[in-house]
Amino acid sequence: MFNNFRQSMAWLHTWSGLLLCWLLFFIFVTGSLGYFDNAIDRWMKPELPYIESFDDLTLAIDAAQSYLQEHALGADSWYLTLPEPRHPYLHAQWRGELNGEAVFDGEGNKLPHRETGGGQWLYALHFKLHYLPIKFAYWIVCGAGLIMLIALTSGAIIHKKIFIDFFTFRSGKRARTWLDLHNLLSVSALPFHLMITYSGLLFLSSTFQKPLYDTHYGVRGGGYQHFYNEFFGPSHLPPSGSYATPTSLSDILADAQSLWEGHPVRLLTVAQPNDKNSVTRLIRMIGPNVEISDRLYYQSSTGDPISYTPAVSFSKDLRMLLVNLHEGLFADTGLRWLFFISGLAGAGMIATGLIVWMEKRRQKREETVGYNANEVIERANIGVLLGTPIAVVTYFWANRLIPSNWPEREILEQNSFFIALFGALIWSLLRGRGGLRHLLWLTALLYGLLPWVDYWLGGAGVINTLISGDITLLSFNLVLMMTAILVVGFLIKNHCANTIQLKKYP
Repeated sequence: MFNNFRQSMAWLHTWSGLLLCWLLFFIFVTGSLGYFDNAIDRWMKPELPYIESFDDLTLAIDAAQSYLQEHALGADSWYLTLPEPRHPYLHAQWRGELNGEAVFDGEGNKLPHRETGGGQWLYALHFKLHYLPIKFAYWIVCGAGLIMLIALTSGAIIHKKIFIDFFTFRSGKRARTWLDLHNLLSVSALPFHLMITYSGLLFLSSTFQKPLYDTHYGVRGGGYQHFYNEFFGPSHLPPSGSYATPTSLSDILADAQSLWEGHPVRLLTVAQPNDKNSVTRLIRMIGPNVEISDRLYYQSSTGDPISYTPAVSFSKDLRMLLVNLHEGLFADTGLRWLFFISGLAGAGMIATGLIVWMEKRRQKREETVGYNANEVIERANIGVLLGTPIAVVTYFWANRLIPSNWPEREILEQNSFFIALFGALIWSLLRGRGGLRHLLWLTALLYGLLPWVDYWLGGAGVINTLISGDITLLSFNLVLMMTAILVVGFLIKNHCANTIQLKKYP
């Protein structure tokens, strides 16, 4: 079937890349946005005041615990995300039959804000998807990750001139230009793409490795919890059924910080609150060693530390290194931007690969009379590749246009995302290549207009963020405007190229 090994790898690269390309593009776009989930959260909650930071957490922790004790008594878990420069608030969440959240400042005041999924929902889209059972979504994403790993590996093999491809770009040659761009985006961020794909599979390893856990621990259906407790520590104990009010969480936090010599804590969780066997877990900020993610455990009812012997092995350190690299929680602003751009390069790599595949089949399609499946695929490509960024900005517009006190507005925001995505797909299927220009102008309009009308829609607006020096919100608005500028630039360049072609060949 193939004359040599590289031809077989080229075939594998092409068809593995095409198998779940639309889903992989969606995952890369939403996953890249996750590196700025806190910035998106802040923009989508304009009611939150601008706070530099606060160090004394006692008042905020005590206020959050009192609020949770009153409003989240029957929750399965409490989550307290402690403030950091990117998100200078104490964020309390509870999960169970009812879910909820509350935000507190350094004085312990609850800060009102509109109901929204914010950046956390966009980030979760890349592995939880939507409208699907969570376990089913995990299986789909794991399958997509495995196919992506195959496509990356086979792509690296077939590029025998991988360093030359990095410096080669020939403009104005249609299919050749798109192939050069595909090679450039692939090679420039290949280490990141390999890391993010493999570490993503590690993240969801409990999905496809459950039989291994059950076999090793001899517990049918519950082996993963035994592995988790051995690997990370006793985060859950069997419920006793006896009521016990948790001790002061601020005291537990102070003790943990003294043991960690002042190293800041990132997350505090309480499993089975108000049960005698409730466990409080603290996870410290990652750094300076990326492979270390230290945890401490306390008995919630008494505040006594729970002793355990953490697993120590090279495999654990390697896993934590890759998982922490995937999340990027340790990254400073510069590295976070590098991760974000590399993630978008992955999305661009997938998009240009699709375009190259379609360009190679364009001539055959033009010679075919009547229905042609390739034309339908090309129209769908346009709908998905442009529909995804349109869906993202529609989600932002919905956050501003839906009244802040509207019931179930969070669900409406999320539905608007998929309505925009499928609307773009349907428009593209109906209009074909003619719809491409319409969707591009719509993209430019939605991204370019939002920063300037934001002030009249309840936000700070680009001018006010510039005056106040709020770098986070200013950067958000600048990214929106830059996206619009790039799209308009592409439209102008394409229009000029078409005009030259018409003059040359009247």
